[in-house]
Amino acid sequence: TKDWCAITAAIQEGQKQGRNIYLAPGNYFVNKTVKLPTGVTFYGAYQNSKIYASQQMSDDSKKQPLAILEYDDEGQPPIYIENIQVLGSSDQNNQLIGLHLGGNRAFKITNLIVSYCFGHGTLVYPTHPQSADVENTTFEHYWQVQSGSFCIKSNASINRGNITDFAVYDSQITTLDVRDENQ
Repeated sequence: TKDWCAITAAIQEGQKQGRNIYLAPGNYFVNKTVKLPTGVTFYGAYQNSKIYASQQMSDDSKKQPLAILEYDDEGQPPIYIENIQVLGSSDQNNQLIGLHLGGNRAFKITNLIVSYCFGHGTLVYPTHPQSADVENTTFEHYWQVQSGSFCIKSNASINRGNITDFAVYDSQITTLDVRDENQ
């Protein structure tokens, strides 16, 4: 969709210039995963900056899990997200992941809301072969409601996939996990 293209272009330009990326108030519908920027802040106008999974993305997630926001690449860069709302679909058969986080150092989320992502509201799990550990990660004023699990797991199949120094403050994490516990 044009919203995914616009967000991705803004992220790429902001990273290239070393500038923070502001998501203006509005409803943005994405049909593909938004890759989070590193080393700069991706921020919005709190509950007024909403990123929705498009109906097509929700339907595609029924075949395989899809993240709306994600960083799972090589290395261990810092990542900062503030004041954004992420929404999947009310169809509980979706396998959307609101936020997928791989290797990083000093990741900080402030005022993020994730709703209607029934794959996982949040998945902290490095999968990239050259990923590094998840270190010094902080979720502050994080709300996850009407979603699947808040899942944190290390990955022994890659060289560095450990989770260390992980903190959650002043947050509300509720799950509506309709999946089999073994998934």
